[in-house]
Amino acid sequence: MVQPQPPEPRPVPVPDPVPQPPREPSPATEPPIPPTPEPPSPNKPAPNESPPNR
Repeated sequence: MVQPQPPEPRPVPVPDPVPQPPREPSPATEPPIPPTPEPPSPNKPAPNESPPNR
């Protein structure tokens, strides 16, 4: 008889790297953050989002 194979051990999750403190964005290398546009109406989907599937 064939011996049943034991279940494969789950891979050990790799711990997240130590989070680095947030650095100040340098205007020389990073583009300026554009102003936040007005939030769309609740009944209208955002232009960058797909409409809800119904």
